[in-house]
Amino acid sequence: MAELYVIGEIVGASGFSSKNLCCKFTFTYGEHWKLHKGEQTGQTQTDYASSDMCVWSHPVDLFFTTTNVIGWPRLAVQVFKIDQYGCYDLEGYGFVQVPLAPGTHNLKILTWKPTGTKTEEFAKEFLGLTPRLKNESLIASGDDRKMLRTESSGVVHVTLGIIQREFDKQGIVTKTEKSDGAIGGD
Repeated sequence: MAELYVIGEIVGASGFSSKNLCCKFTFTYGEHWKLHKGEQTGQTQTDYASSDMCVWSHPVDLFFTTTNVIGWPRLAVQVFKIDQYGCYDLEGYGFVQVPLAPGTHNLKILTWKPTGTKTEEFAKEFLGLTPRLKNESLIASGDDRKMLRTESSGVVHVTLGIIQREFDKQGIVTKTEKSDGAIGGD
């Protein structure tokens, strides 16, 4: 079986309208993949940032095995702001595919949030009720997302180190390269 090690951190976020942010995350993967060690889902602490950059430095350490590359792992994020009453309000959704190439990758997850109907926008403006997805599986798939009206929100910064073992025995060859570009969407 081919083995994939994903080691790194969810560094933080920038470009959001709020400074009091936390991040919920989920690693999604296909049926041919098995997660042996590590947390598939989690949440960072809240950073009450004094600058444009919220810092989370939340560790990521996962070990997968697979018999097929179909369903390669993805990292889906949800960014929330915490208001003065301690309530969570959505700031953005986003995802990135775990890089295919071994090495260290600095990734930027471009986030978005849904815009609602006139009634929902009214509720957002006066009651602080931000529209949310009913089905969170849409975050990391692009299937029905093209039907949504959205707006850009901010960027989540992630650093991942990728180690592959025995992929060559499965007939899979990847090049070693570094990523430092904005990644997001399909």
